[in-house]
Amino acid sequence: MPCPWLGAVWTAVHVDKERIANVRRILHIPEPVIPLNVIPIGVPREKGKALDKFREKIFIGSSGRERDELLAEPAPLISF
Repeated sequence: MPCPWLGAVWTAVHVDKERIANVRRILHIPEPVIPLNVIPIGVPREKGKALDKFREKIFIGSSGRERDELLAEPAPLISF
């Protein structure tokens, strides 16, 4: 059952070298691993409606490859 007073937000990390370095340092992530995002969870400061900013065409199409081709590739296994 969802918790009505708890919120989360997807936060990009990979787009900024300084963010990558900070996340690696704070979370003790080894150098070969590149953090893509952080999802902080907590109590929202203000009440509001959640925004859905996902755009599949931009996300999938930016590489120039088809969605089915991308989804068919196995995800790499990462271990620490």
